[in-house]
Formats: sequence, C-alpha cells, structure tokens
Amino acid sequence: MSAAFARSEQRPVDTRTYVITIHFSKAGVLSTFGHDHAITALIAHGRVDSGAPEVELFVNTAALEARDQKIFD
Repeated sequence: MSAAFARSEQRPVDTRTYVITIHFSKAGVLSTFGHDHAITALIAHGRVDSGAPEVELFVNTAALEARDQKIFD
C-alpha cells in the first residue's frame, strides 16, 4: 500500500454550497442545427477521497434545471 493511500481521508461534499453543472456542446455533421446546453442541479450527497483521484457525487435527477433559457424562446 502506498503512503498516499495510507493517508487518504474521505470527506463529505458540502451539499449546501456546491452544485453540479453539465455542459453539452454541439458537435458532428449536424452541429449547425444543434444548440449548446447547460444543465445544473444541487448535489444530493457525495464524498471526496483526498488520497486517491476519486470523487463520488449523487444528484436528484428530478431537480435538474436547464440554465440556457434561450433554447425555450
């Protein structure tokens, strides 16, 4: 076991502060007909492992919101 993993610490994600934002970008042959989108949601719960490159996030999918209102105009 490496020293980095021996010192690893798992910490919970502050769900009152952080949100997740996913950006979808148009690409490919039909990209001229598409739109870029951003969807965001509060993180329901999650953890960060400081000793490994690992983050685990859980999102309430019912709470997802589109941030690019221009697609609805």
